[in-house]
Amino acid sequence: MGLGDRVSWKSMSKQAIVSLLLLIMALIQTVVYYFVYQPRSIPDYDDVVIMSTISGIIFFLILMFQRSIAQRTARIPLQLGWAVFFYAGVHSALINLVDLVYPYNQNALSMLIQFYQDNLSLFLGAGVVISVIGIYNWVVDIAAGERKFHSLVAAMPVGVAMLDAEGRVTTFNHGLSQILNLEDSQIQNMNLSDLLLTDLQSILKRESTKSDAPIEIDVTLEQDDGGKVYLAISFVSHREKDGRISGHIAVVSDVTMRRRTAEEREQQRRVIDLYASLMSHDIGNDLQAVLGYVESSLMLLKTDKAKAAEMLESAQAAALRMTNLIKTFKSDIAPSSVEIVPMLKEVASRAERVSMGMQVQVHVESNAVRLRSPGGSLLPLAMDNLLRNAAEHAGSNAEVDIRALVEDENLVILVSDNGPGIPKEKIKSLFMRGDPDGEGGLGLYLTKQIITACGGTIVLESTVGDKGALFRITLPLAE
Repeated sequence: MGLGDRVSWKSMSKQAIVSLLLLIMALIQTVVYYFVYQPRSIPDYDDVVIMSTISGIIFFLILMFQRSIAQRTARIPLQLGWAVFFYAGVHSALINLVDLVYPYNQNALSMLIQFYQDNLSLFLGAGVVISVIGIYNWVVDIAAGERKFHSLVAAMPVGVAMLDAEGRVTTFNHGLSQILNLEDSQIQNMNLSDLLLTDLQSILKRESTKSDAPIEIDVTLEQDDGGKVYLAISFVSHREKDGRISGHIAVVSDVTMRRRTAEEREQQRRVIDLYASLMSHDIGNDLQAVLGYVESSLMLLKTDKAKAAEMLESAQAAALRMTNLIKTFKSDIAPSSVEIVPMLKEVASRAERVSMGMQVQVHVESNAVRLRSPGGSLLPLAMDNLLRNAAEHAGSNAEVDIRALVEDENLVILVSDNGPGIPKEKIKSLFMRGDPDGEGGLGLYLTKQIITACGGTIVLESTVGDKGALFRITLPLAE
């Protein structure tokens, strides 16, 4: 029970109850003295009354104080002081008891008073000294605890601030100055809402009416260099007895690194999911093509060796494409750039070898000859899927035209084919995963995911009847 807590009979210890009864007895003794004994002029009784009353008051107050003290250095002396004052209180009770039994026996009272007076001075003085020592130790321990607390708060890697009811900073540690990158003079007495450029007061008023639980708020600060600092702030409100909020404690944590780490992990997870999808889709399709070419070449080996050899070359090209895909998975996931023209020519040549009868033309504008674009080993996989999709829908005589140019400081790749085109009702779901009708399927979905990861876009620009489709890919230029 602290000093500010309400005192109830249930919360008081037996020691405190006895102290209260002895205090009441001492007060009664004072009243009896002035109205009964003083007229009878019993020698030295006034000194006894005064000392016993003082002792009763002191040991009751000590009991109340010591229940809020946790330090043993303070509790032990106060317990001894209480015992001494308790002894004095018992003697006061004996005097009253003797007077009740022998109300007019002044000899008995005088003898007991003399004995009590001789011992009371010694015990009362000892009790005062011991209690003063206990209170001094208590004050010293409190001061040491406060210094330790302030040292711990000052050394905390997070920002801690005490706010008044209006949200102004009254006390704060150095961690807050470091997180906000401000001088101490720029923080003191400033409203935290102004420092964080966020209307915290409205949020606190709204959330504090719901419960007394800590309020968690996320804040993003824009830096001068264009970067961002992510902060997590926890508020605990202090309420008065009437329910009015008189202030807040704010703990401000810089979670920028944690946020970036989480974003990097999420990016890696997406890349891993993308690789897994590419493995199941691309290798599955190429493996199916290899098996088909091998079976056909075995059937034609005796009748048409030239055709069988051509099919084996296509099977070899499909196997090499699978090998390149596996090598891509073994490489580092770190972002890199790729030179566009050699990449497009290699993809076109590989597609012609894998898909028999397919013709791929690559046209590069003069302003795009030596350009590079982000994507590294992933961008060729996107182009492989786009050409594989054209081969599947355009048939054995597929013709694909790839054109690269620069528009508005971006690289633009136009890919058109002579296939049957895409019905308008299928365009909306073209890049969705697992299109059940096969118009887009997993291939175009993976193509879009890769290009999006490279910072670009892909759209179906036109499709008219049986004149095929035109895809437009826009990518940023690498420095």
